Amino acid sequence: MTIAYTVCSLNHLAGAIVLGHSLRRFHPHWHFVIGLCDRLEGRVAIDAISFPVLEIESVAGVADSGLIERYTAFELNCAAKPYLAAHLLEAHPEADRLIFADSDIQLYASLEPVEHLLATAALVLSPHRISPSVSETSRPAEESFNIWGLYNAGFFALRRGGEATAFLSWWRKQTQQKCFVLIEEGLVVDQIWLNFAPVYFREVALLLDAGCNVAYWNLDERNLREEGGQLITGAGMPLRFFHFSGFDWRTPGKLTARFPDLSHAGTSALRKIQHEYASMLAANDAERFGKLPYAFEARRQAARALALGRLPLSVRWSLPLRRLVRRLGFGLVHRYRDERLLSGPP
Repeated sequence: MTIAYTVCSLNHLAGAIVLGHSLRRFHPHWHFVIGLCDRLEGRVAIDAISFPVLEIESVAGVADSGLIERYTAFELNCAAKPYLAAHLLEAHPEADRLIFADSDIQLYASLEPVEHLLATAALVLSPHRISPSVSETSRPAEESFNIWGLYNAGFFALRRGGEATAFLSWWRKQTQQKCFVLIEEGLVVDQIWLNFAPVYFREVALLLDAGCNVAYWNLDERNLREEGGQLITGAGMPLRFFHFSGFDWRTPGKLTARFPDLSHAGTSALRKIQHEYASMLAANDAERFGKLPYAFEARRQAARALALGRLPLSVRWSLPLRRLVRRLGFGLVHRYRDERLLSGPP
């Protein structure tokens, strides 16, 4: 049995639903679960979602972890991934495979290459790129992945066993305390830690299929096009899934907010799927869900205020200055803050 899951807050629920329907189309026997880093609280009817929803507060280990109080909504969504993975494997002993996909992913074909890798690997990771950049002006710059990480945490797959359990335990330990976006301190949520996985764990395979995890960060090497009514990438490989990272359904002509100029470089096939994806999000109540406030923000702010209140006044006043100096220091060390480097994944 294979379980697929995603993680989102209510404002991205439409994307999770679209993902679920695309998974159901190509893998009707898979069990799909939406991990919710938020509270339904009667604001959304379960019947309207069509898929099981697992609220983060009910996930094993989260209540005592401090995740909700420690992190922003984005950081919590990232930190929750290994917790949900371990919870789902424990709750479903019949499941031998677990696949995670971000809520802004859409399938266009089966994930057969992933299934093939899982026959022998305990962990499958998806590199941001699978070949060297052909131009020094590529966006995002190739060296930016030294900051954001070699692998994209928006997709991974596990096969049940000791190696997968060890990986999840290690990854969960990192995300409990160090899942912030603090580039100058070497922290980029859950994603940066995946750099270590192929070294620390032996049964790791890389997803090198050019049709998988196509996104704005690898468009120059994937050459997305339409041939005979089929979406094709690279050397004739079918598009299996596209990662619409940074996409806003209200401006479907813009591929990602992180690099607005990429919209002008896209192919007709890319522009077509952008508009189709925007229509699917709109049809699944993206406008209504997008307006729902994050349920844990007040709780996070209260915990932060309490922590600050316990500090001596002199230290408390110095915190904003220290943050500013640290950020300016990063810019000075590197001489400039290159947008091509600092705008990018996840």
